[in-house]
Amino acid sequence: MRELADGPHGLKALPDGSLLVEDRYADRYSRASVTAHVVASLDQRTETEHDRGRLGYSPFLRRLAGVTQVVSPDLTAAQMHSRSSHTHKVALLSREIAEHVVRRAWEEDGQVADVIRAAGGLDIPACETAGLAHDLGHPPFGHAGEKALDAIMRRHVADGFEGNAQSFRIVTELDRDRLGREHGLDLTNVTLAAILKYPYLRRPNSNKFSAYASEEAQLRRVRGAMLGHTPDAGQQTLEASIMDLADDVAYAIHDLEDFFAAGVIDPRAAERGLRDAIKGVDETQPNFDESDSENDPFTVEAIELHRRYKDFFSHEEFLQALGRVLELVVEISDPDDPLGVPQLRTALSAKVQACFQQIRVSTTPPWVNGPMVSLEQPAWHELQCLKIITKHFLVSTSRMGVLQRAQTMAIRNLFQSISHWLWTSPNERDLPVPLQKLLSDMPIEYRPSDKLVGHHYRAICDYICQMSDAEALMRSKWLSGKEVPGSSSIAARY
Repeated sequence: MRELADGPHGLKALPDGSLLVEDRYADRYSRASVTAHVVASLDQRTETEHDRGRLGYSPFLRRLAGVTQVVSPDLTAAQMHSRSSHTHKVALLSREIAEHVVRRAWEEDGQVADVIRAAGGLDIPACETAGLAHDLGHPPFGHAGEKALDAIMRRHVADGFEGNAQSFRIVTELDRDRLGREHGLDLTNVTLAAILKYPYLRRPNSNKFSAYASEEAQLRRVRGAMLGHTPDAGQQTLEASIMDLADDVAYAIHDLEDFFAAGVIDPRAAERGLRDAIKGVDETQPNFDESDSENDPFTVEAIELHRRYKDFFSHEEFLQALGRVLELVVEISDPDDPLGVPQLRTALSAKVQACFQQIRVSTTPPWVNGPMVSLEQPAWHELQCLKIITKHFLVSTSRMGVLQRAQTMAIRNLFQSISHWLWTSPNERDLPVPLQKLLSDMPIEYRPSDKLVGHHYRAICDYICQMSDAEALMRSKWLSGKEVPGSSSIAARY
């Protein structure tokens, strides 16, 4: 263990600015590998700075440049987020939020220091690395691809497919080609725990979870070291709650900024929706009511938010948040105003700053199993309003419906084509090299004459999740015989 400096309120400080309870060092910074982590004598990086470096060179991270965020990446529209640019913003925000919390602990804020102490520490690079890793498992075509793969995989394995669980699988198992590590990237416990946004296995009636049964041992080891919790305990670690907040802010504000600027969301339609929701609440009916929800997405979502966050959601705060968001939308709703986009970026930048001013740090979660780092009620409700605009005025539109239908069919065709290829007893050497390797790493051997089982389908899923949107579409056409690759393209499939 490296020498630790004195930090605020009895905590210890690492050279990277992170804070730590000294006797928790081994638990937090151990790795799955039994081999000691040996570094060059001149390498002064901390353990989690090494984690960040390992993740930063990952081919799985590079792949995200070609993967859907909400709209498929298009190099002719550089202002639009890909999954990669979203990821890097989440990583940056995660680091900035972590630094903000650490500064508050140094500024004689005893309550914040108590939260850090209760968590065993707060590691800044672990938060940043979790931001880089949190979307590694998203398949081609984003959420449309995720739904399609889950529907297919549920027919073959009980826990199906989920992007967060695939991210954890990548860092603990799949991403080991460069140095041949036995445990993926062999990251520290604190970094792995920070990636676990939903720190449990798949639960009944829930599509969100962060580990498959195949990685249960890793989940138990990491959670046990960090919190002593069982895998089914729901609360995130301190670092994970920071990454989760950063992800919410990036999606609600940065991504929305792109969609408004590119004209794929009509601000006038959003304005009408906001006015309808506000109009439905008055002195005689102070709450959002189902009777008013038929054509009003904000009221629909308010009812759902109240159900999920009963102890934190406030009808009054949500109404006030709708008013503030309406002011923002009105400000940028004139399509003929050449200053509209700069005004939009300035206004949404102010929203990010407001979020930092309303960061809540407490050992008492805002809801059951809630985060230790979250937003105060005004900013939290406003963030929900902004997310609703993206969800209902872009994602849930006929234009996106047609696009996502095509994406879903591409994933289905690709999965079925690969499965059929394996069923027809091919010469194994004819299969794409990455698929060969994934099959060879399965706990059950693949032999062409055998019936396919869950492990083989998981290998197919892993293979698809190494592709970009364009690669998945291209291979879907190739393997279904709709297009024949030229000789110059054959190497690309490997």
